[in-house]
Amino acid sequence: MPNLILFGATPLSLQAATYAAAQGFSTIIMADTTQAEKISKAAELAGIAITSAKNYQDLPLQPWLQNPEETLAISIGAPWFFDKKFLENTLHGKLLNLHGTHLPRGRGGTLFSWQIMSGQRTGMCLLHLMTEVLDAGPVVDCEEFIYPAHCRKPIDYIQIYEEKNLAFIQRFILNWLKNKMIAPIAGQPEYLSTYWPRLRSDVHGWLDWSWAAQEIERFICAFDTPYPGARCRWRDQEIILRDAWSQALDGHTHPFQWGIVTRNNGHWLNVAANGGELLLECVSDESGKSLMLDIKPGDRLYSSAGDIEQALQRVVKTEGGLELQRKKHS
Repeated sequence: MPNLILFGATPLSLQAATYAAAQGFSTIIMADTTQAEKISKAAELAGIAITSAKNYQDLPLQPWLQNPEETLAISIGAPWFFDKKFLENTLHGKLLNLHGTHLPRGRGGTLFSWQIMSGQRTGMCLLHLMTEVLDAGPVVDCEEFIYPAHCRKPIDYIQIYEEKNLAFIQRFILNWLKNKMIAPIAGQPEYLSTYWPRLRSDVHGWLDWSWAAQEIERFICAFDTPYPGARCRWRDQEIILRDAWSQALDGHTHPFQWGIVTRNNGHWLNVAANGGELLLECVSDESGKSLMLDIKPGDRLYSSAGDIEQALQRVVKTEGGLELQRKKHS
């Protein structure tokens, strides 16, 4: 019986495992405790085995690797960075990674937020061999698609991404089942590579009212559902902004006017912006309480210099989650 090992406990990995099981695979999902808890009930209902460990070296892999030629291993949002020894000696250099950009462009994390900010509409289903260098291994299979016009927030992109990639993985599993071959189709030229770091809303979500209205709209969308939201200040209070739309505004506004609320009709705010105005349908405090009826015309929305400076800091993945990168001391 062929084996399928999926590293990473995500809704997509659970759907892929369920499909593979129906094709005769013995399947298992491996992740850390935090990931595993999120889908444990759904996995139990689907009859899919799931196991967790703090470190990938502690995963019970040996029973699944007795016959490497009959084992397919794929990372779908795995919570670990695997080292060279593990990849080559334990997994025989055959671990695949599912990625959502046109590699080598778009390496890194928080892919959908960066895509929304840049205005990119094309998506990618892509499997590549995993190496110790992040997102750098040879491409094994890929398929491009377009995100529909209704996609504005990360949740919209995630839903389409999972739909397209499930069909892509199902096709790949069937093809692998026929010949048990993993053959690279293309390398990744480094001179074309780009990398975008991970984002954390409370660190990076501070908007700058000097940006063009459309840039602010995209920025707010990039931190919208399922993320905690973009933010700025109102009367020295930190506020969360969602559901933003930019539109052209007749006449010229001076930079000193940008961020001033010009109208509140009880359903949305009109806010003066660079080259237009911003329509905000959802403004709340950090607890989620709506501030729509509290904000008055003439009030200003702003971010302090300290807020914007903080947004330029980098976060890195640690055992405690995404944390601000600290300067190394000798």
